[in-house]
Amino acid sequence: MLNKRLIIFILAISGVLIIAGFILWLLFKTPTKIPITEKPAPEEEITIPITPQTEGEFTIFKLSDVAVISPIISDNKVLYYSKLNGNVLKTDFEGKSIQPLTNIAIPNLITTVWSFDKSQTINIYQENDVVKKVLFDFASQKATQLDSKIKSISFAPNQNKIAYQFIDDSLGKNTLTIADSNGLNWKDIFNIRMENIRLYWTKDNLLTLTSAPSGIVKGSALTIDTTPKIISLKKLISDIYGLTIKYSPDGKNLIYSQTDQYGHNPTLHLIKEGGVAEKTNLNTLSDKCAFSKNNNIYCAIPKII
Repeated sequence: MLNKRLIIFILAISGVLIIAGFILWLLFKTPTKIPITEKPAPEEEITIPITPQTEGEFTIFKLSDVAVISPIISDNKVLYYSKLNGNVLKTDFEGKSIQPLTNIAIPNLITTVWSFDKSQTINIYQENDVVKKVLFDFASQKATQLDSKIKSISFAPNQNKIAYQFIDDSLGKNTLTIADSNGLNWKDIFNIRMENIRLYWTKDNLLTLTSAPSGIVKGSALTIDTTPKIISLKKLISDIYGLTIKYSPDGKNLIYSQTDQYGHNPTLHLIKEGGVAEKTNLNTLSDKCAFSKNNNIYCAIPKII
């Protein structure tokens, strides 16, 4: 009987010692290292570095004593519309010799579309809460009223033609149309659905249209070749917030800006002829940039947008 109790006691003590030893081993053993595979950092988007010119002293000349609309350079002169009365004036780059080119008052002038050779303009103005458009020819000093159903409009580069969006709600009509610059001999070339577009005639037979820029709705840029019998739209840029574009004078290069979905943090991108979009290191809007004749790009960089 004693031997049986002794055996049970010894077994119990042994069990306690084994359990205690196992606990101590768990507490003080060298931890096993678990291999960790690090994910490679995402590649940064490749950007085109644009180096600003060396800072220096620049002289700013005041060209006008009144607010101006749609200034443009032509033959080493600056042409502009006076916001005060809608007259056209011409001056040199220092504002010393200001000459009037017209004496036709255009009240409530909103903006002006210049032809490529600066011989004609389409003036967009407001009268009795109605937006109207009138073609003005500088050589003849003649003004021609255009149909009020004509919306976005652009001159052809090397022809006496215009392209425009024509909307007639009573007929359910929304077309891209080509006509003589005075609005005659028009021809519908394509039916579209977008109502508020920007239109650019960049080459002889190539039109580009964009949706109205918006920081909360994605926009696209589409091109249309007017030469084939069956005309179709092709996507140039798609699904971009705050999309605005600007072409070089020869129509070969294009810059565009985009924002985030709240209309902030603009970035500028460049598309060269036949190439793909490349991001620059400039944080600005394409509307604040200009191309020179040799396709250099000059931009204003706002501190706050």
